[in-house]
Amino acid sequence: RVIVTTNTSVPGNFSSVDATAVSHEWIMLLLGNIDDGGSPLTKLLLHYRQVRRDPTLTAEAVEAAMTAEEWVEYPLILSSPIVLDHVMVRKLQVNTTYQFRVRVLNRNGKGRPASFSNTV
Repeated sequence: RVIVTTNTSVPGNFSSVDATAVSHEWIMLLLGNIDDGGSPLTKLLLHYRQVRRDPTLTAEAVEAAMTAEEWVEYPLILSSPIVLDHVMVRKLQVNTTYQFRVRVLNRNGKGRPASFSNTV
């Protein structure tokens, strides 16, 4: 009897996430390469949050407020198998600044969120 096993893990995070096209109601996020952890990706999670601009706050106070705010999950409809190169986010509010966080799942669990600090 032979048992073959493969070493799989949770997926990594995207090498980059960049805003490639922006309109007054939508944005296209271009997703960089990702390590699938040796197992097919099963889901993409996209979260966003509004960034509050208050000229009276210090940079530290703004950062503290942002870390305290909860992320909102953006509903995505994806085909299977998941092919990841971009995501279109629609129905954004005009004159609002957003920050995005993207992560993927495979059968072993959730990968870390892509780390990028730019806001749009």
